[in-house]
Amino acid sequence: MRDAPTELSAGTADIGLIFSPRVTDDITLTPLAGGEIIALVREDDAMAKRRVVSLHDLKARRMICFDREKSPLGWLIAQCSRVRGSNMPRS
Repeated sequence: MRDAPTELSAGTADIGLIFSPRVTDDITLTPLAGGEIIALVREDDAMAKRRVVSLHDLKARRMICFDREKSPLGWLIAQCSRVRGSNMPRS
């Protein structure tokens, strides 16, 4: 349960499994599996009828999410938002 990129770079691990693609120049990423990040809304919300929701759709919403500084998933969500030009809340 240590930091995979650090352990791989130091040679103390042979393989690391992580959510976020934060790596160093001496590490190669090989996707193992893909997944989805799911937006939860109340049943009476208009968004509940939609099959797919984009980050842009969430822009004006108050939301709770993983902390971008402490959580690999939070960091990944923030990176996706940055790449797509949406401004996700800083909470």
